[in-house]
Amino acid sequence: MASINLYKIEPSKVKLCLQKINGSRLSQRKNINLKKRVDKRDYNFDVALYLEEPQKSNDDISWSWLLNEFQESTYKVIKAPKAVLFIEETRDQVKETYAITFGNSYFKIDKFCDRDFGFNFASRMEYTNIKTTTLTAPNLKRNKTVNTYIDYNELDFNSGESFSKLKVNAKLKDDFKIFKSAIEIGNSIRFSITNETIDGVLDVILYVEKILRIPEENVRYKIPLFQLVKNSELLIKLNQNISHVLTETLLGKESKQLFSFPELEIIGATEIFNHTDDEFQLKYQRGCMEKITHLSVEAISKFCRTYHIDSEEKISKIKIVRLKNGESIVTLDLKSFIEYTDDENKCILSCGKWYRFNRDYLSYLNNSVKEIEAIYNPKYDFSDTTHNQFIEAQYEIEKDEEKYVGESENNIIKSLKRKYYVERCFNMIREQEGDFKNLDRKDVSDGFEKMDLYEPKTLTMFAVKKGKASSSLCYAIDQSLISLKKYKHGEIRDMPKIENVGLWFILERKNNLVTDESNKVDLSSLDMLMLKNRIDQWKKEVRLTGLKPIIYINYRL
Repeated sequence: MASINLYKIEPSKVKLCLQKINGSRLSQRKNINLKKRVDKRDYNFDVALYLEEPQKSNDDISWSWLLNEFQESTYKVIKAPKAVLFIEETRDQVKETYAITFGNSYFKIDKFCDRDFGFNFASRMEYTNIKTTTLTAPNLKRNKTVNTYIDYNELDFNSGESFSKLKVNAKLKDDFKIFKSAIEIGNSIRFSITNETIDGVLDVILYVEKILRIPEENVRYKIPLFQLVKNSELLIKLNQNISHVLTETLLGKESKQLFSFPELEIIGATEIFNHTDDEFQLKYQRGCMEKITHLSVEAISKFCRTYHIDSEEKISKIKIVRLKNGESIVTLDLKSFIEYTDDENKCILSCGKWYRFNRDYLSYLNNSVKEIEAIYNPKYDFSDTTHNQFIEAQYEIEKDEEKYVGESENNIIKSLKRKYYVERCFNMIREQEGDFKNLDRKDVSDGFEKMDLYEPKTLTMFAVKKGKASSSLCYAIDQSLISLKKYKHGEIRDMPKIENVGLWFILERKNNLVTDESNKVDLSSLDMLMLKNRIDQWKKEVRLTGLKPIIYINYRL
């Protein structure tokens, strides 16, 4: 029984894909031309094999240090050959292109594939058993999860999650012989076939196409997915944004880490654990290279310092070589290894490709955040006038302190504005008004605060943050979850009674969120995708502790 890993190639990338294959060690063997007639339709196939000769490498095995300990001779790695079966199908003057990969050749093909192919097929199939699902939850600390099931046949997911891979048993007729029921689906589809011939492979392709012709209204599962961005103007803008983010972060100009190196990637239908399966080599111009075992901002920042890579243009020239058993598998640019959410354009960068979230994903996410009680009370809006009045009052109280002797009024006011920044000022005013207790910067232990504000009337703990971007507002969520975890485990001394866990956002924006007559805020109208994802996760964590999540929304006027 043979296993085949089937890709569909994006039509606009067929030519480039062939150029890359021909430019590698894979060499083309002779073509086979085949014809098939199915349901009174004629299909013509051009099938070409690209094969790499097995070769002995000069590279030492990655664990040669162990042999050295026992004075054993170092082994050289024997590289397994790769192969690609390239299939061009012509039907009714329409051309479709497929590739089947063998060995590690899926790394070369994956970046040219039709990313919707696998899950378009998956959404139209029926299953007797769901074995595992791999889900991606962008912007979360646990951004990929692998779930295993026993005796289960429904696709299960939560809001804020998108499918990356499925391992399933398909429901097939008793006399079905094209492939076995166990299949794996990601960017590619992995089948086990009993007819180990080219004709057997073509039967698989024809069956897949038959399933894909099932109309949208008859789709069995609405699967939340990422959809490839194809708008050229948007792609230019997105790539400019990520180049700037990479530069600011790697050169230490940005304190927050705005992108991540995922631990787990799905390449085709294969799980790749970056920190255990592979090693990497950083390259920049001739002679500037370094092997690393873990991809991290720290490792790449150090590489930049070592080789004086100190500009956006230079960083764009960094290449990362993926190594497996000492063998170079694929060489890609830095952007191909990171995950990053562009909040402004509601797109995510993954495996070097930009995606939008499809309607199903956004629908599930919006419905989930709508469940959270969100309240707007205009009396808590914050303005520069409010801030200045507070600073003027503090000036009268503190101006005669010893540290301000000899300082001008202007310098003292500047110092007080730094001391009483917006959030601190906001929290102190809330306490002065009598409805809240201010715990901001009080009882700080183990590097965290219990909370910023406590509302005795509602027994609610709040984390407060002002901002106009997800990257700053998400800090309140991190703070809230740390406190929640420690509260849950009884690690916080003198904690008041808590029934609700709150986030209080002071938004800096031109237009207010949608609010009904009773000042309830529609959180689905929030246009910060990263923040909504994090709020969704926060809501689930709060509910798991038996507490109620609540959000207060106000504005900086």
